[in-house]
Amino acid sequence: MMNVQNVTGVLIIGLLMGMVGCKADEAVRFDLRIVADDTMRQANLLPSFEVDIVGVEPSASQLWYNLSLNDYFSGKSKIRASAKRYTVRFSNDDVKPKILVKDDPIWQEWFEKGATEFYILASLPGLHDDKPGPQDPRRLILPLDIERWKTDQIEIKVFKGSVSSTTPPLPAPEPK
Repeated sequence: MMNVQNVTGVLIIGLLMGMVGCKADEAVRFDLRIVADDTMRQANLLPSFEVDIVGVEPSASQLWYNLSLNDYFSGKSKIRASAKRYTVRFSNDDVKPKILVKDDPIWQEWFEKGATEFYILASLPGLHDDKPGPQDPRRLILPLDIERWKTDQIEIKVFKGSVSSTTPPLPAPEPK
């Protein structure tokens, strides 16, 4: 017959094993390095633009996937104004790479709201047609799953007409 002490010990061991077993579902933190493409910088024609990084939880994923980036960067967007975002700015006067460090408090805010992916949104100059998800080259969607990244720094490169990751995530694991 088990006494209270044995039951408590079993529960604590079970909780600890559960925490260790949750690793695949954990989000990951890393340094996110955002750079303007060399051709933009070398020509000294770098227009001013912003890049927003937004942690997105599953319940908001469709909103961010279908979001009009023209509206988002119009200066009138309530979604942008209320988003938990990290913004970096580039211009001719400031072309150096920007880094969202892994210990920045914004990561904790994203994890607390249950973010499972993050969106990189770039306000690239010129006229752009709004398209959903990755069909819009100004939008990059990356997972926040620890099993998809085996690095402590991800590099995002911003080109004249697109944004991309030079550090691709690993393929999604097969469903069990």
